[in-house]
Amino acid sequence: LSLFERGDWMIRPILSSAPAKKVDVNMTVETAVKIISTCAESDPRVGAAMATVKDLDESAVLSELKKYLTSEQAAIRRSAIYVLWQGEFSNIADAIPELEKLCSHDEDFTRGMAGLALGQNKVLSSFTVLEKMTLDDPSGYARRCGAYALGLLGDTKAKPTLEKALNDPDRLVQNNAEAALKMLELKSSKAGSVTDPIANNKKEAENLSAQGWKLWGQRKLTEAEEIFKQAIEKDPANEIAYQGLGWAQLNQGKKLNAKDSFEKCIKLNPKNSAALNGLGWIAHGQGDIEDAIQWWEKAVTAQPYATASLSGLTQVYMDRKEYDKAVKYYEMWLRAEPTNEQAKEGLQKAKSKSSIDLSTPEATIKSFVKAAYDGNFAAATKCVSKDGADYNEFKEMLATESNHPFQAMIKAMDVSVPIEITSKDVEDTRCKISWYFTLGRVYYFDNTKMKKGTHQKFGSYLELVGDKWLIRDI
Repeated sequence: LSLFERGDWMIRPILSSAPAKKVDVNMTVETAVKIISTCAESDPRVGAAMATVKDLDESAVLSELKKYLTSEQAAIRRSAIYVLWQGEFSNIADAIPELEKLCSHDEDFTRGMAGLALGQNKVLSSFTVLEKMTLDDPSGYARRCGAYALGLLGDTKAKPTLEKALNDPDRLVQNNAEAALKMLELKSSKAGSVTDPIANNKKEAENLSAQGWKLWGQRKLTEAEEIFKQAIEKDPANEIAYQGLGWAQLNQGKKLNAKDSFEKCIKLNPKNSAALNGLGWIAHGQGDIEDAIQWWEKAVTAQPYATASLSGLTQVYMDRKEYDKAVKYYEMWLRAEPTNEQAKEGLQKAKSKSSIDLSTPEATIKSFVKAAYDGNFAAATKCVSKDGADYNEFKEMLATESNHPFQAMIKAMDVSVPIEITSKDVEDTRCKISWYFTLGRVYYFDNTKMKKGTHQKFGSYLELVGDKWLIRDI
């Protein structure tokens, strides 16, 4: 993953504390920004680049960074934001107007990172901007960055906004809102006695988890790891602490430790999409693609907006040239983040390589059923004639969110048994074809029980349009 690829919460770069070198400010800042923009997540050059600007004149560094905030090159722009986010500046006042403008940028990465930079630097005047990002941004990635930024900001008036964000359709936004609320609670809470030791331990574990996530967000990974371990000691049933521990360890390259933490997390909650996602990336890094796919598919089943897992699935299916499946997951990704350019470009590429075969009536029927079974409704629609009398019904049948009985029937198909063509009658540009597939499990049609192994029969009509056989009536 590149430095600015998303994880299960937000971007995860690494920050080092190597000593800075006193050199020309303009050249040093330019070099640092360019290096960071091209680095992989765990590349030690990121920390080294950050160190070169750390002890320079702060106002001079800010002046140079502002130039890159308006760059048309996305990676350069994000790199400059990252330096402002993680550079531990005493005052970023000169850069605040540009950062607030970037919170409305077309790209979701840019919006989210700008919000984190404002929150990390406790720019209280940006409260309204971050509130709007948290509640109204179309991108799940930006909304979860906005929620976390409100926690970093530390203004307790964010509590109602974060409570609303707990009901966000994106589980990862909910997680960040919960962590942000814990940050605010830590800030505003007063000392009090708790008579129930178990309840007290759970509360302490929650507070420690919130501290751990804050450290993680600041890229203080070893400190975050220790705090998450303390939280688990207080409450071994705290799944969020195990989730945080896994990510703190994985971001340090401790893959075996992270795997253990994620497995303990999903033992507590098998639907924790962040831990499932982490296990997927660990498996992928070890070259076990089948395991990675299984983990990521579990993650998106638990949380359809788990964009990091969707990104992984699209990547492996494109690599394997299984373009229909790649289309399915790109479309899910875009439902979560409609403005994501990477997903848009990937979807277009996958569709252009989709394995739909319309050369014969038999090929069209088989392509249609496979695409519908895979949930690749865009590909299935390509098999249908727009001039057919039932085209509108086809669109309803193949609508992504539809509960049409046809979809349920297709999903009950036994894909290990080939589709059988029983008869074909071609006359000029028209064709009637009879065929069936075999049910792989029990399926109910209205109140009729269709048993496993039953042949589901069809008599379909197709027409030749140009050189493509298209379905008029299934």
